[in-house]
Amino acid sequence: MQLIRKVLIANRGEIARRIIRTVRRMGLQSVTVYVPTDREMQYITDADEAVLLEGNSLEETFLNIDKIITVALSRDCDAIHPGYGFLSENPLFAQRCIERGLIWIGPSPTAMEKLSNKVEATKFASELGIPTIPMLQGEPDALKNEARKLNFPLLIKAASGGGGRGMKIVRKSEELEQQLFSAAFEAQTYFGNARLFVVPYFENVRHVEVQILADKHGHAVHLFDRECSIQRRYQKIIEEAPCVSVDSHIREKMFNDAVRLIETTGYDNVGTVEFIVLPTGEYFFLEVNTRIQVEHPVTESITGIDIVEWQIRSAQGEILPWEQSVITPKGHAIECRICAEDPANQFLPTGGTIQLVRLPEIPFVRIEADLQDSQEINTDFDSLLAKVIVKASDRNQAIEQMIETLNQTVILGAKTNLPLLRACINSDFFKKNQIHTTCLQQFLPQLIDSIDHDFSLNSTEMVLLATSAFVHFEHRIKTLSSPFAQIYGRWRMIYPLSMKIADKEIHIYYHYFSNSNNLSVNIGNQIFSINFEPTHSIPNSFDIRVNAKSSSDEALVYRVFYAFGPSGTLYLESKGRKGQAIILNRFLTTDERFLEKPVITTDNSRNISAPIPGKVVEILVSEGQKVKQGDILAVLESMKTENKLTAYDEGIVDGIHVKVGENVKANQVLFTISNN
Repeated sequence: MQLIRKVLIANRGEIARRIIRTVRRMGLQSVTVYVPTDREMQYITDADEAVLLEGNSLEETFLNIDKIITVALSRDCDAIHPGYGFLSENPLFAQRCIERGLIWIGPSPTAMEKLSNKVEATKFASELGIPTIPMLQGEPDALKNEARKLNFPLLIKAASGGGGRGMKIVRKSEELEQQLFSAAFEAQTYFGNARLFVVPYFENVRHVEVQILADKHGHAVHLFDRECSIQRRYQKIIEEAPCVSVDSHIREKMFNDAVRLIETTGYDNVGTVEFIVLPTGEYFFLEVNTRIQVEHPVTESITGIDIVEWQIRSAQGEILPWEQSVITPKGHAIECRICAEDPANQFLPTGGTIQLVRLPEIPFVRIEADLQDSQEINTDFDSLLAKVIVKASDRNQAIEQMIETLNQTVILGAKTNLPLLRACINSDFFKKNQIHTTCLQQFLPQLIDSIDHDFSLNSTEMVLLATSAFVHFEHRIKTLSSPFAQIYGRWRMIYPLSMKIADKEIHIYYHYFSNSNNLSVNIGNQIFSINFEPTHSIPNSFDIRVNAKSSSDEALVYRVFYAFGPSGTLYLESKGRKGQAIILNRFLTTDERFLEKPVITTDNSRNISAPIPGKVVEILVSEGQKVKQGDILAVLESMKTENKLTAYDEGIVDGIHVKVGENVKANQVLFTISNN
């Protein structure tokens, strides 16, 4: 048995931090790799060593086999752990590691060749009598004619990879060719392989997966199942373990099929066998993920088994110490993925700067994240920012604990799906477990409405909390050197405080009394009394009581988190409800927040702007070309997802203000279109 002493982790962010934690607990050393734009991330300092990967693309960095192996050898590593995504399911990478004397922490290249390719895995499953879905495979050109012979709707998937990359639903024959090439683009970008397969698409199914542990001695056990049906863009955002949605008899059959497939193919490490379950109870094999899954923490929570540890132990030849009968799940776990995206805008990635992060520290909560204040979101990678995991005695209690946890999770500045997660966990369809893979799409209008009404601060609260945050920042925590204090006197009334909330300009008169920590705010003809409670140790946060005449009177109590961004933008959150304002007061100050003018966008059909930050990978028009509404002008790549930019209306392309390969910011003007 070859023992591992030092591990190179060929990944980044939260999964790199997760692996480092187990590596350190096992007494091993860790090495990470990073790109220049990740220089300030926490996983770099978590590791014992960190090495810069020079390059301007994934192909030059995290997908560069030679470069990563060279780093591992130069740092005297014994093994490489690939995490998930990138090269984690690439048999060539595994083989090259082994050839250079490195231990591959994952299944053998032979096992990966059999099962990481979804087409080959389906063949093996079918030969074993496991229910499978008929499929076509190949490159886009080869598939476009054959696929039209199938009954629609169809589902296109990448043959080498997962996570929703390269997945497209095609409901009409005329959409097929475009969607095939779009799927191939995403698959090539993220996995380095444009090969696809096409299968019939089933509606209202559940996505259930079985976690497997296997060793190099022919032993395999399952760690039960996970319910992964809450998805958007064919990628999971909420997962649970165990699955309580499917009949126990059907679950046992899936468990047996999963273990049988793993054992028969000689699989020898951690993996996940995925199934879809129809409303009738019929199930079909979907794929095998030959790597650790994003959602592995929920399985660890109910079994008490460190899956990363057993990836490492299996890789160095240890025998699994368990028989199946002794592994028993305890309780129920739920995971929510927090992503940098806008649910109200087709889940487009958002990018931007995270001004403030406050993650809860609660005994029943596990957080997997690589986030800190003032962090710029890297749009070159996936939109996942953090995972929040809770564990309770049963599903109902886990839901209540997740509600509490999400309400105490604060991420201000960049737009995320955190409000959507709150709305979803609180929804009737989730609480009643009436879920399937398209329920998020089905209930999205109601969830967006819930975000606006149940998880947003109302107009009066916004004014009161924004004024309180302004006072807290300028009077309670800043010194007399504050430009505001120098100009107006430390405790004098600001006359008035001007702000914009939801495009409405508001002027507020307030007076802060330092001796009593009391703030008086005049809104219209109504005066509100706000008392600042004794300060606590959480930066950018304060507690207030509104309209309390004395400490014994009933009052509305708020714990407020806030952050200032560019252009005087003020981000607020309290009790899981968000709000945003722009402070309009302009003073002679060196504070850049209040020097910049707010960015005001107008609905001008002559200018076509980037809806999100990203890289221009294709321009499909030329100057002088006539376009009509809906014509594709360019393709932007953001967070490894292809996004098409279309013309608003009919016109002539007067100007193209961007080049292929250029990185653009949100709202940057890319095209000028004139009327005919």
